[in-house]
Amino acid sequence: MVAYFRRMNILLMVLGGAGGAAFGFLALKGQILNRKNMAGIFIFALFIAAGIVAGRLISARLSTRRLRAIYSILYKENDPRRFISVFGPLLEGVPRNLAEYMDGCCHLSFAYQALGDLDSAWKAVEGLRPGDLKLHALTVTSRIVSQKAGLALLQKDAEKAGSFLKDLELLRNAAEKRAPMLAGNLKECIRLQKARTDALKLLPETDTAYLEEEIRVSANAIHRKEIQLELAAFFMGRGEAEKARPLLEDLLSTEYSLASEEKARILLSQL
Repeated sequence: MVAYFRRMNILLMVLGGAGGAAFGFLALKGQILNRKNMAGIFIFALFIAAGIVAGRLISARLSTRRLRAIYSILYKENDPRRFISVFGPLLEGVPRNLAEYMDGCCHLSFAYQALGDLDSAWKAVEGLRPGDLKLHALTVTSRIVSQKAGLALLQKDAEKAGSFLKDLELLRNAAEKRAPMLAGNLKECIRLQKARTDALKLLPETDTAYLEEEIRVSANAIHRKEIQLELAAFFMGRGEAEKARPLLEDLLSTEYSLASEEKARILLSQL
């Protein structure tokens, strides 16, 4: 998390080192270079190192809190515009070869997605190269591919979505032994993306029960509204307007100026 707040991290480590030096000076009563006790230099260095470590730990804790507060703008307050304005500049300062940068790009892409700006959403993730990561490559790759699959569905490109679905299957297979928890998450992700793809194709075997369950349990209003919109469009396409109406009405019962809400109003006007 400290990758997003590098200046704060450096400052706290410097202050920690300075504080450690001050404590060391007091503990040794200023006799750091006493020839009778050469160990004083080593002990003084330990105080400085301990101060730097303490500064790093404090920085990590503060960074986590600040980042959670920023993420809450998007995932709890459902305000993608403000999230982009706050998080975008932070992300620019993160090195491109870090997992934190690539993960941040997925969050930024989701924010643009919520606003219906799919071009910017694609731009945020399409050039990422998670294979270059030494750590967390599988997890970050899964996150990126999942985001791309969702964008393809919003563009109503079932063929592209199907291609990303195959990539997710490969990632799940790779994760089976290396990261069982990730494999479990990918299994649920694949099931959801398949149901959404089938709904886009208006297939009669679409797992509508799973989509309805996703709507019930999702705590993310942006995601929930997108699923509601897709399921409503599926029912309308199948000639079941009586099932589509309550989905659209519930979607519009709360509004955050999202693209899904504008599309829902258009569909509702057609019933």
